[in-house]
Amino acid sequence: ALGLSRAAALAAVLCLCGAVPAGARGSSPRAPLVVLKLARTGSTFLAAEINRTGCGVGEREVSNDIGDALANYTKEGKLRLQKRGWPPDKCARLVRHSADVLGGGNATHLAFYTLNPFKYGLSVAPRGGGPSCWDVLKSSLAAMRPQPMVMSLVRDNAVATALSQTRARWVLSTGGCDGTAGTPWRESKCASVHKPMPLRNSVELVKMARRAMRQAALLRDISNALAERLSHPCYRCSYEELLAAGHGRQLSLPPPVRRLLGLQPAPALAASRSNGVAGPPRSEMVIGFSTLRSYVAAE
Repeated sequence: ALGLSRAAALAAVLCLCGAVPAGARGSSPRAPLVVLKLARTGSTFLAAEINRTGCGVGEREVSNDIGDALANYTKEGKLRLQKRGWPPDKCARLVRHSADVLGGGNATHLAFYTLNPFKYGLSVAPRGGGPSCWDVLKSSLAAMRPQPMVMSLVRDNAVATALSQTRARWVLSTGGCDGTAGTPWRESKCASVHKPMPLRNSVELVKMARRAMRQAALLRDISNALAERLSHPCYRCSYEELLAAGHGRQLSLPPPVRRLLGLQPAPALAASRSNGVAGPPRSEMVIGFSTLRSYVAAE
């Protein structure tokens, strides 16, 4: 688009991604990255932005395709997996897919993927005994050379997490969204996304917030344990850091993530997805939000 030759464009990317190590043509690939995350934490943005920089090559929600197929794209199927775990033969498919994605890097480009270890019963041992797919995947990661790095991605504000989950479900349930069963949907493409959501049950929302808080703590523990097994420090990131890097107006890659990618501080390459594409702040989009805030404060 800028009229650069392919070689010049590649050189520009390599410059932004940091100096190419001596003998990079025959160098070993960089240690890949596994991002363990929860829902509503900005992981879709993070994965897309890492790929967009040209310094990383990876995939969002590496277990989604297999999990969706196992669940038949239905709520009932997802609940069944959550209780019974994955069939052992599907664990092998996940391990192969994981290895393919993490093996896609090189001396300059970071291979990565994001993964929710609690989704679809990934960490549930299958009926009939045997390890969970999560346990099988961990053993596979430990056997890789170089061993992957680990990052945890959470949302520190548990009430905001619960509110975001509730609103996303409400938007989807009220209809007017593009796509059908088995295809991804975007909240921003739903007709009801700009309509205020009535807050009917503060008690239930607080329960969700507590559950989100417990899950975030557990994810950090799981991430730390995996990083220790892989002999790497555990990197931490949060939705709040992504938002702070964009000065509270948009999501952006925070400095620690840019350094991990080998990126120099470059404003022109900073992440840029407006955090307000779905309309006003959530506090203005939820009828009864002030009541919720008072209820939580009283807790």
